[in-house]
Amino acid sequence: MSLFNQVLLDMNGLTYFLDLSIQEEFFGNAGESFTLDLIKETEMKRPSWEEMTRYGLQTMSLSDTQMSDAISLMTKRKGLSICDAGMLILCRDTGIPLITEDKKMISEMEREGWQRIPLPDVVGMMMQKGIISRERACHIFAQLDSTLLKKRYNCKNYAEEYSKKSADDVVLEESPVYAACSSVVSEVEEIVVMVRPEERPEYSGV
Repeated sequence: MSLFNQVLLDMNGLTYFLDLSIQEEFFGNAGESFTLDLIKETEMKRPSWEEMTRYGLQTMSLSDTQMSDAISLMTKRKGLSICDAGMLILCRDTGIPLITEDKKMISEMEREGWQRIPLPDVVGMMMQKGIISRERACHIFAQLDSTLLKKRYNCKNYAEEYSKKSADDVVLEESPVYAACSSVVSEVEEIVVMVRPEERPEYSGV
């Protein structure tokens, strides 16, 4: 069974998959995945479009009306690019959930009630369905919490919640990786559940 029937991804989400080395496992189990054709034409550098087509990533185009809406949204919300706004309009009109950790896009999605899948939920679902092991998932949670999405998700809670649903027989609490993940979380004074990812070292706002 696929993780999702359909899913939208922006460059932000695609880059995180590469950083975490989970692109093969994700796209091999994600059903249909889409991005905006403008991203292919203007932003697709890492990963390359050739690489993404091997994983089955497809593009969607905006209608004239949708493009007008995207331009209006970009003008109204400072900091959104035309690709950001276009992805949000696709999410709005198709009802397909979007995977992004871009703070400006997340703010708009929360405001409008549009569907987003946080990256830790993607990792948890992959663990739950046996696509990746608990140990590897805990490595990823620790990596997210310590560097990529520092101090923004409660990795311990994600690991515990999804491990309850997992068919994997490994005892999570006995994993040294889990212990490391827990120690990272214990040092966090304030956890923000919905991501605000500008602390990423190479983050460009996309």
